[in-house]
Amino acid sequence: LFSLGVTLYECVTGEHPFLNDETPRGDVIYNILQFECVPPRHFNPEIPLPLCDIIIRLLQKDRDRRYPDPLAVLEDLSKLASYKNLA
Repeated sequence: LFSLGVTLYECVTGEHPFLNDETPRGDVIYNILQFECVPPRHFNPEIPLPLCDIIIRLLQKDRDRRYPDPLAVLEDLSKLASYKNLA
């Protein structure tokens, strides 16, 4: 699920969540362990806030703060599709 978060982050921002101009240069593993990712809306303010929240939750370092399973992610993504005001 963490990898899905990285992929979604890259899709909506065009940036890697832990290797970009806003994070220190270095080993990606070190950056993942030591730094929080820059919120996706920093790079693309048009990302709907609920989608940003999903991505941030997927990228939580603590497994207990991430989604428990893929179905829970799918549930939130399904809700996102039904939002009228995504901003």
